[in-house]
Amino acid sequence: MAPVYDLTVEGVHTYFVAVGSTDFLVHNCDTTDMYRVSPVGRGSDEADHGLDPANFPRNDELDGAAHFGNLERVEDFLITHGETHGQGMRVSVPNSWIEDREIETWEGIDETMVEYVIPRELFGEFNNPPRSRWVPKGRS
Repeated sequence: MAPVYDLTVEGVHTYFVAVGSTDFLVHNCDTTDMYRVSPVGRGSDEADHGLDPANFPRNDELDGAAHFGNLERVEDFLITHGETHGQGMRVSVPNSWIEDREIETWEGIDETMVEYVIPRELFGEFNNPPRSRWVPKGRS
């Protein structure tokens, strides 16, 4: 996975970034960091390559969606699922994408926890925002 940098220029909405001999026009936008820990069997595949719809079947028991959360929600999830889920990832998703696609959110055990439900039909788009490996608290 190539390094990803989150750059915000205070007070400037649109600016150029030079990468080698190529300039890119970029702009600031509000984002939400979403976190996920993948099942142990998938290793770092989701963090490195994005979500694969084949890993998210839709049937009587499963909704065919990937579940992400804010940091508090995912760390709470790991308390009871730490043996079955391992590699963490963080995705910085534009708030406009979340709103325009009407991403379903669930409240957690308390008001500090939020879960985001990303339907498999949106994985192609969802795999575009910058994502990076994330090491959950208490793991090395």
